[in-house]
Amino acid sequence: MGKRTRSAAALMAALLALAGCGQASSDSGSGRSAPGRSEPGQVKRAATPAPQAYEKAEALMKPNAIAEAARQRFIVGCMREAGQAPMSTPVPAQSLRSLIELVPLSLDDARERGYTRAVQGTGEKPVSDAQARAYFGDESAGPVTAALVGAPGSLFKNGCLAKSYEAVYGSIEDGLAAHEGPHMRVQGAVQLALHTDQYEVLSSEWVACMKGKGVEAESPQRLEHEAIHVLKSAHKEMAVKDAECRVQVKFEERLKEEMAAVLTPFLEENESELAAVEDIKRRGERIAATVK
Repeated sequence: MGKRTRSAAALMAALLALAGCGQASSDSGSGRSAPGRSEPGQVKRAATPAPQAYEKAEALMKPNAIAEAARQRFIVGCMREAGQAPMSTPVPAQSLRSLIELVPLSLDDARERGYTRAVQGTGEKPVSDAQARAYFGDESAGPVTAALVGAPGSLFKNGCLAKSYEAVYGSIEDGLAAHEGPHMRVQGAVQLALHTDQYEVLSSEWVACMKGKGVEAESPQRLEHEAIHVLKSAHKEMAVKDAECRVQVKFEERLKEEMAAVLTPFLEENESELAAVEDIKRRGERIAATVK
């Protein structure tokens, strides 16, 4: 029997499931509210967003570049010691817009190539079960459980992934907190921006604009999904109409402002917790120089 393989994206999904921070469903294909999510009018938001709230939240999601480079070096060496070829390991999303699966769309980009995700290749190489076992570890060594900035998570401690966190951040728990925790928590906060009264108004204006162009659409997310998977090569024309309506209603600017409005209370309420994570990242940068 041939050895089974899987993609790097599938491995990331497994990682997020193990760490207890699987991506919360935004139901982006339908444009409907996800189960258990706040309805418009119930979302906590700031009437006046804090300066740079958007940028601060996005910065939280990015790993320390020096620490991350050292961690990747460690993983390569660890995989080789396990007799497995090093593999490309995807990292969590590092932009706020990717968390709500609503990619920015300018008119120039729409005219040139249509929807970005329709022309992006995966570039992924298959990963064998043996590689995955070396990377993630297995139950024989037992898991290490950590609190990921308020959410439970665990990894098998005999895998190269867990070992890399310990090597760079001093412990598996701190590595998880620095690398996965902010992504999960920021995601939960920023997705609320799609469930405010203000966003409902913005979305309605966009829907009306699209209707004026002869297109019945529920939401930009649903339209992009259908354009890519139904229209396929003809998606560019739909992307142009979408972009024109986004410009007309100032969609990109107003969405960013709404995201900042819901992120402001999130950043204030979790200030000390998030500061502790940043301290861990800086410690990882200091330790990185000692990692071979």
